[in-house]
Amino acid sequence: MFPFELLDGKAASCLQQIQLSFVSLKPPTQFSGFPKLKKLSLHLVQVIAKDLQGLLSSCSNLEWLSIVRCNLNDDELKVDCALYRLLYLRIANCEISKIEMYALKLKTFIYEGAQLPVDPIQAQELEVADIVFKGDITFQYALTVLPVVFPSVQNLTVHANLGLQVGLRKLRKSIMMTISYL
Repeated sequence: MFPFELLDGKAASCLQQIQLSFVSLKPPTQFSGFPKLKKLSLHLVQVIAKDLQGLLSSCSNLEWLSIVRCNLNDDELKVDCALYRLLYLRIANCEISKIEMYALKLKTFIYEGAQLPVDPIQAQELEVADIVFKGDITFQYALTVLPVVFPSVQNLTVHANLGLQVGLRKLRKSIMMTISYL
């Protein structure tokens, strides 16, 4: 368990960067968050989605967020308040079925997982989206769903396994596809 009790109001309000690994997060109800936090990295962290939502909602200066191999005890990552300063978002190998986030200045989005659980990200300035699918996807999914999810991205890179039917044989090919919008 992360010892939130060791962080008094002054210490929590001064932190600008936190990297947490192999820990369980359960913020106390009176916890007011990290108002000056710019960089948050969570690796192998167990947290209830509602608690993570509350934590992220209190980080108004957050610029960089990485969530890797985390168990959210729920299948949704939803942040109700806007993350106006968020520039970088990485979500990798988390069992998440839905991501809802409003981050207008987001420049880079990196995702690794089974299928992309994103409603269109509210990010008007998205420059780079790098997507690594761990399972099979169809070519049609790559060409129809991804442009809807990332309508304004400048460079979209997709790494995926595609199942191809050739006669009676099914072939599995690993491909990397880069799509650049002009």
